[in-house]
Amino acid sequence: MRQVAAPFVVAPPTGARIRARLRPSEWDAAVVRAVGEQLGRLAGQDLRLRCEIGPGPDQRAVRKQAMTAACSSRWAGAITRTSNDQWERGFKNLLDARVGLQRAARKLRARLVVPAGERRGRTRGYQSQAERFEKQRRLRHVQARLAEVQERISTGRVSVCRGGRRLAKLRHTLDRDGTALTVAQWRAWWEAERLFLTADGEADKPWGNETIRVHPDERWLEVRLPTPLAHLSNTPGRAPTYRLSCPAAFTHRRGEWAAARARAAGILPLPGGSRHVQCRRWTSSASIAASGSTSTPTTSPPGSWTPPATHSARPTRSGSTSTGSPPAPAMAGCAPRSPSCSGSPERMAADR
Repeated sequence: MRQVAAPFVVAPPTGARIRARLRPSEWDAAVVRAVGEQLGRLAGQDLRLRCEIGPGPDQRAVRKQAMTAACSSRWAGAITRTSNDQWERGFKNLLDARVGLQRAARKLRARLVVPAGERRGRTRGYQSQAERFEKQRRLRHVQARLAEVQERISTGRVSVCRGGRRLAKLRHTLDRDGTALTVAQWRAWWEAERLFLTADGEADKPWGNETIRVHPDERWLEVRLPTPLAHLSNTPGRAPTYRLSCPAAFTHRRGEWAAARARAAGILPLPGGSRHVQCRRWTSSASIAASGSTSTPTTSPPGSWTPPATHSARPTRSGSTSTGSPPAPAMAGCAPRSPSCSGSPERMAADR
């Protein structure tokens, strides 16, 4: 039987996240999208390299140095950190899947030992031979999946879908009757999901970081441009950045945000229009000083959006992870539920 852990007090939150709506011009939206697409391609390439490396040293310094020429040092750092987070989340999902499959196999074997309609101690057999036969088939299926997961763990082969596995599978259901999403809407959603527009916070830097910055008083937002897009800069005389023409301001918890030392930033293009959402996350100064960290890594996308009601259920995962929550760009890998906890009630009943 499972043991009850000792009670403990949850620590108070050390940071927060806020969002505000942006209404950029058509040219601003085009520049932001170009930046997201350029960084999204680099993020996909780096994620592929990280998956090829597998367990062991992640070679982040080598990957970051090779990518810096195509963007910038800070963008390369955010991309390589995100790839590492996604790979680690996928590997942990495999470990969780193994635990769940082992638990299901033990339960099935324990009940299959008892003949149908009988009871031995506290273990009861299945009610009929037909049910017992189906559970035998279920056990063989669980054992096959467990062998596959074991092999993937031993080789460090994880499954990561940039853009979201749920959204990728949704493409195959668009031709069904009653689907509230068209192919064009799905394509816009998918492309927005695979953009990369997230910057890590940096302590002791003006306005929280030097990649995506918002001035709290002058209400402007600047984005550091990758090297291939430096010609789009509208701030001559310094590092290539682009300043949006629309105002950018926060109202909720504005004082805390302005006083924060490190602020992680993100821009979320909303599919189907030119609207964008700017996001900020920060960690309190006390927690930064206690940890001795100079940056604030982000391990989940800064925003989420509710999909159509006909596709609101999240499919189960088996040792895999998907990045992003629709329709936020695939920025920092989200932390999805573990496969051992995401099964349907029917699946859980079948493992008894």
